[in-house]
Amino acid sequence: MRGRSRFRYRGDCLKAGAFFGELKRRNVLRVGAFYAAAVWALAQGIAQLAPSVGLPDWITRWFLVAAVIRFPFWIAFAWFYELTPGGMKRESEFAPEDSIAQHTGKKFDRWIIAIMAVAIIPLVTNIVAYLSMLAAPAVRKC
Repeated sequence: MRGRSRFRYRGDCLKAGAFFGELKRRNVLRVGAFYAAAVWALAQGIAQLAPSVGLPDWITRWFLVAAVIRFPFWIAFAWFYELTPGGMKRESEFAPEDSIAQHTGKKFDRWIIAIMAVAIIPLVTNIVAYLSMLAAPAVRKC
């Protein structure tokens, strides 16, 4: 099946279900979620650490702009290549039934959960600290 499209066509239109099925098979959706989670975690880290190391406030904004610009390239890379135990390989180099995308997808799921935990724990900690500060009685100085 090398060189031929694996999509099912109806007339001139590509069936949306076949396209999304192919996105799932190639782990493109998981790679996109991984990228978004990683960017969010890094942006949170930059926003927290930038003032303490003397970086200007616009650093986080430019990081996010650069991440948005890189996102389509990341998705295209995920479409054309597959992560295998032997390294990155072109998706067209092997048959779809020989793919280990399902195994790789489970690894991506674990990484997404880990990155989201790293990003959410400081966020929840900040919220709890803020709420406890609001709930604390005000101390009057005489």
